[in-house]
Amino acid sequence: MKIKFFCLFIILLVLAIPVKTKAKDSLYKNWMTIKTPYFYIYFPKKLLDKADYLASKGEDIYKNVEELLGWKPFEKPHILLIDNKDFSYHDLDVFPYPVVTLNISSPNPLSFYSSKENDDYLISIFRYELIKLFVETMAKGIDGKLHKVFGNAISPNVLLPDWLKKGIAASFAFDTSLMEKMVIRSMVAESNILSIDKASHTLNQWPYKWASFSLGHDFVNYLIKVYGKKRLMEFFHLHSSGINPLEINIKAEKVFGEKFLLLWDEWRMKKAKEVKKEIQKIKREGLTEIENITNDGEIKSNLKLINNRLYFLSFDKDRGNGIQIFDLKTKRLKFIPTTEKLTGISLYDDKILISREKREDPYHEYNQLFLFSTKRRIKNEVIFKKGIKGFKRLREPDLFNEKRIVAIKSNGDKEYLLLILNDEPFILSAKKPFRRISTPRFSPNGKIIVFSALQNKNWDLWLYCLDKKIFRRLTFNKAKDIHPSWGKGSDRIFFSSDRDHVFNIYSINLKTGRVKKLTNLIGGGFFPAANKDEIYFLNYSFKGWDIAKFKINENNKGITKDEKSGNIEGKDKEGNYKKESAYKYSPYKTLFPPRYLAPDGFISNDDIQIGFKTSGKDVLNRIEYETGFRYGIDANFLNLYIKSKINWDNSSCEIKASRFSLKYEDVIYLPNEEGEYEASNKDFYQKRERLESILSKRIRTSLPFMNYTLFNPYIGIFFENRGNITSIPYNALPIKEGQATGYFLGAFLDNRKKVPRGIGYESGTYLKAEFEQSFPIFGTDFHQRIFTIDMKKYLKIPYNKFRLKKFSHHILAFHLLAGRSWGEDLFPLSSFRVGGSIGEGFITKRSKRSFPLRGFPENSFKGEKAFVLSLEYRFPIMDIYKGKDTFPLFLRDFHVGIFTDFGGVFNNSISINDINMGAGIELRSDIEAFWSVPATIRLGIAYPVIDRSPDKKYNSPILILQMGIPF
Repeated sequence: MKIKFFCLFIILLVLAIPVKTKAKDSLYKNWMTIKTPYFYIYFPKKLLDKADYLASKGEDIYKNVEELLGWKPFEKPHILLIDNKDFSYHDLDVFPYPVVTLNISSPNPLSFYSSKENDDYLISIFRYELIKLFVETMAKGIDGKLHKVFGNAISPNVLLPDWLKKGIAASFAFDTSLMEKMVIRSMVAESNILSIDKASHTLNQWPYKWASFSLGHDFVNYLIKVYGKKRLMEFFHLHSSGINPLEINIKAEKVFGEKFLLLWDEWRMKKAKEVKKEIQKIKREGLTEIENITNDGEIKSNLKLINNRLYFLSFDKDRGNGIQIFDLKTKRLKFIPTTEKLTGISLYDDKILISREKREDPYHEYNQLFLFSTKRRIKNEVIFKKGIKGFKRLREPDLFNEKRIVAIKSNGDKEYLLLILNDEPFILSAKKPFRRISTPRFSPNGKIIVFSALQNKNWDLWLYCLDKKIFRRLTFNKAKDIHPSWGKGSDRIFFSSDRDHVFNIYSINLKTGRVKKLTNLIGGGFFPAANKDEIYFLNYSFKGWDIAKFKINENNKGITKDEKSGNIEGKDKEGNYKKESAYKYSPYKTLFPPRYLAPDGFISNDDIQIGFKTSGKDVLNRIEYETGFRYGIDANFLNLYIKSKINWDNSSCEIKASRFSLKYEDVIYLPNEEGEYEASNKDFYQKRERLESILSKRIRTSLPFMNYTLFNPYIGIFFENRGNITSIPYNALPIKEGQATGYFLGAFLDNRKKVPRGIGYESGTYLKAEFEQSFPIFGTDFHQRIFTIDMKKYLKIPYNKFRLKKFSHHILAFHLLAGRSWGEDLFPLSSFRVGGSIGEGFITKRSKRSFPLRGFPENSFKGEKAFVLSLEYRFPIMDIYKGKDTFPLFLRDFHVGIFTDFGGVFNNSISINDINMGAGIELRSDIEAFWSVPATIRLGIAYPVIDRSPDKKYNSPILILQMGIPF
């Protein structure tokens, strides 16, 4: 008993370490709460005004949504107001309780979100997420009664496809944006509005990733127009009375008289007819003759032209994030991959200055500036000198030379220009701060900065004169004037604008103030860059974004003049509002009680386990816990457990406690006096009680082979009580009872990388090592040490270097698992087991001491030392991208894995004569279930090529049917 209390004292001591180090910045310092009759708002102190504003406006919005849907959630929503990301962000999570996260940063000028006439962005996204929340938590009839017992584990409308949930929310929260119209118009131009199966799934490719929003928005507007709001709400209420996701068409037929599939096709036909008239009108005005420079349709941005080279950022579905350089003379395109997403690019000589999204910790994502050399890879070098700090939130930089730099400084809902002269920073702020700024650019003489800025819902062009130190508004138009760039001289600016409801390229003469329309496009034109009499720009069409060019037509008669549309110093539209009382944030109201009861379980090498669990967490995700039980079907396994976790910005501490018993039904292997193994099929039980504490720390590292990777060291201690419940087999050696107490430490790093069109991980390294030792000082009855290592490496065939595009996703993958145990053999817990094909997936899990060896049954070999080395060649064979109507299953692709596994166990020295070998082939398919859950299905066959078992009993092929990737 003393030992147990001593271990608990050590655990509490470990827990106290990060608390002490963070005393100056506690978990909840500066966080406040506002309680209203309808919801809670949580926010940092600096956002008090925004929280008051949201509380005041939100009351009416909540009542309007409740009246609209004829429903309200069983519990108050929790609204988390944040300012920790430099980009527009909002999210809904209904599990375990409803939390709406709103980031106060406004969207960029090419956003799909278009606020209602009298609302600002914050109010619009609040209404949008609130409607989604009401819809997703709707549960009526028998399901409503189950919902009260099981919480949001029973929420039928969560299973609705995204296009329907996002569509209904967008219809009552946003106006139709020009970007939505652009996507649909381009689809109609190619007679290819996406079918309902593609619109229902979250493919990370353009335009699929926005289909559920843009198409869903328009489709729901069509349903409202034809059938009315009342019928649409009737469908949601009917669907919320059943949890079967296949019922969506049956219930649609009851309400609308037709299945959603037919309704979608009717809408597509009418929409195509409507948009074709718009396209014909554009064509009658005369389309601009353009020539495409690229034809891959990848997402591109920040186009810049310097010294006959086009530089731009891209997100290649085959290669990921990168910088592309197009040489206008040689017509060659160079791709430079980057490890993270870039948010701006500028150039001077052979230097490239980039802004990069950097995840500082799990809660903050900021942009920072880094230097990049065209002759070398990215350097982890901030442009500022050591003495200048506090400028983390910077993006879209521009260089005139190394001594003159401008970038956008983000400060939540306000943005400023940051000018750097001779390494000294200066904040440039107008009389009224800008809500959003985009693409600042130095003039050719370096004396003027042009940029696009958002004020009073208008995106206009602005100038800043460095000599006079003044701002000047250049355009006064209700349209979006964005992406300015300079002509050859400093008297002409090119920009993109939607003045005729399609984004086209315009020019403005600074001397005369005259604006000229230069293009007439169907899709849209963005980021113009002038080169003598040619303009290069980003052209949007159905297949995506490409670089195009056209010749400037000086005889173009489409000349317009800007007209002023309001005073830039107008009143703040937030106006006066009721101030709400705020109090200090407390985590316990959301942490307790548990909000749900849900099924739990997984498939392991040894067993299939099922059970129930519940969990809780505070709104800020600083404290969380989970508790439940599992029963193992094969091993008669019963496990009761509870685990809790405290998260700091860069570290966490976790406590686990469990009690379980095991019954081994299969053959077991025990050592006899001669050191050999003998089998016993008798049963025995073993009781275990375990208490464990883990402290981990996230550290960013830049090792040569692990650039920009989070390094995660951790340390923990454990206390475990072991004992027999029943007698052990008569011919087995005694299983020692007692207390096992000790420590473990380890670390892992991970820079594996996926791309949208990939077949799993395509590059990078994963490395994890752990050491565990029983510690006599704690009073252990056992003495053992265990070391394990897990390493994965992925090598992509360099198709780009050799122009072998057909090998774009061919991968060589390596996986090494190795382990050793010393000391007393606490069978079967300290031995390693080799065999089987269990991999990694959503519902599959293997023990850290179970090593898969395909071609052999699970747990074929057991011993004190073990290793498995897997070699795989992976390649795609077919892209599918299809589903069946509204059936909640989407097939993405088929690919093949040809593998060879080597491995075995060793109780003495390692010998090549003890190494087994399995080989085989697997057909794999990446799928998406229930419109949001990705998974991989594996079907294959493996054969034991070399069998070193004593009886050579493994001589037949084994069928592989698994969920999840092998590694």
